[in-house]
Amino acid sequence: MGALLALSAFPGAACPLPEGLERESVQVAGVHDGDSVRLADGRRVRLIGINAPELAREGRPAEPLAKAAREELKKQLVESEVLLVQDQERHDHYGRTLGHLFTLEGKSLEAALLRQGLGFHIAIPPNMTLASCLSEAEGEARAASLGVWAENQWPALEASGLTLQDTGFQRIRGTITDVSRGGGSVWLELDGPLVLKVPDSVWSSSPVLAPGQRIEVRGWVTSRAGSRAVRRGFKPLVLSVPSGFAIERPAAGRP
Repeated sequence: MGALLALSAFPGAACPLPEGLERESVQVAGVHDGDSVRLADGRRVRLIGINAPELAREGRPAEPLAKAAREELKKQLVESEVLLVQDQERHDHYGRTLGHLFTLEGKSLEAALLRQGLGFHIAIPPNMTLASCLSEAEGEARAASLGVWAENQWPALEASGLTLQDTGFQRIRGTITDVSRGGGSVWLELDGPLVLKVPDSVWSSSPVLAPGQRIEVRGWVTSRAGSRAVRRGFKPLVLSVPSGFAIERPAAGRP
């Protein structure tokens, strides 16, 4: 995690076809959004390593660049036949297939999208095989202020201004106000209604984070408003930090 807190750009970052992982040739029948496709055999594939902006659904408007991400993924799929590469965990809790998509020539579609700023890099164990190179691909877009990294396109929310409606995938900056341990995790309270749940396995490999430090974190915020924990005085919003790629110390002037 220490090296990842800098999130520097590495020009020309490439994500080669990983050795040792199962791969198969598949036919793509349709693109749902910027990070998921439907295969001809009926499987729904959620791309590993990227979270694209959400399209409009359930009364919520489309997030910035959601349509652009979907159209770019369609463009990358000039040929419907691609390589599906699966990592250690093969399905998510929705029953979708988790996988990397590569062209038959070995080009990573996730890296192509991240390099254009059409999504955020995510790294969730145990599917970490391509995490470093995908982070580098995102770093290129961030350094060039492309896509979600363009000025005022997707600014990080301040923890102090969060409301109970700020759930789902978020990018948040805040100041650590308290650090505690419990249940196999370290809990970082920020200056607002949010607490970060950091597994001991992630915390043990991280540099020291202490009250008063500014950090940036990305991930899925959930609400526990009305729960027993909140009635006992705990914060109502929780973000679980799955890996060191999700948390950093923001550099001055960085979008």
